[in-house]
Amino acid sequence: MSYNVILIEADGAESLGNSCLNDLRNFLNYCRLSIGCNNINMVYVLTHMELSNLQKSKFLVPTKKTSLTFINFTSSKNIINVVEFFKKQDNPMIIYISGHGGQILDRSGDEKDGLDEYIPLVNNQIMTDDDLTKLIVDQEHTVICIVDTCHSGSMVDFNYKYDGDEFFQNRNYPIPESRAFYIGACEDDQYAYCTTGKKIDSGGALTIKIIEQQLLNDFLKDPCIKNITKAYDGLEYFLRFHNQKPSIQTNFLED
Repeated sequence: MSYNVILIEADGAESLGNSCLNDLRNFLNYCRLSIGCNNINMVYVLTHMELSNLQKSKFLVPTKKTSLTFINFTSSKNIINVVEFFKKQDNPMIIYISGHGGQILDRSGDEKDGLDEYIPLVNNQIMTDDDLTKLIVDQEHTVICIVDTCHSGSMVDFNYKYDGDEFFQNRNYPIPESRAFYIGACEDDQYAYCTTGKKIDSGGALTIKIIEQQLLNDFLKDPCIKNITKAYDGLEYFLRFHNQKPSIQTNFLED
């Protein structure tokens, strides 16, 4: 299984310093080590500002065959273009987002709390949970979306959500052919905290725990219900110390 990977900085106000870049870089390195160097095909890094050559050099390319592309303008259009491009490839996809998350009044009437979640982009643009969900589910291949932001419990809305014991009906969308999984750093009414790892730079608590505790190794190698629920147990244990409860969703349930 060879992945295409999208790394997105969601810090339109540029208020998180190097924390987001640390997360993007460290998560890519984690993928390289956990999935295997030969199992990453293409990587796109979307940031708000152009990175220096030194900053770019810290994004370690798994192999010489892996293409690494930097886009220094995190807009809705650029995110959509990259995802649509990846949809045309014969590879599963990982979408990883680090930065801010916010809430606004629900535009479509599908939120029980009356609020849509969103990530902030450049030039005061935003991408809502509705936009991100539609973009992700409409494809043929497996997609894994990981969001390390505040209010990320339903930054993507899939049909089934895990409560720690079982999956329950979360939405009732027509089930697409793809296998889609979502991991959020916290519930919609919670904040996601930055912290410092024992071995890696400062970053989001979700990202640091995933990396230092190797919590997604089995899941990334074999994305299935069994492995994502196994990952939840570790995420829930470590994130409770930051008053965060992880969010796990999928758009299908295996027989």
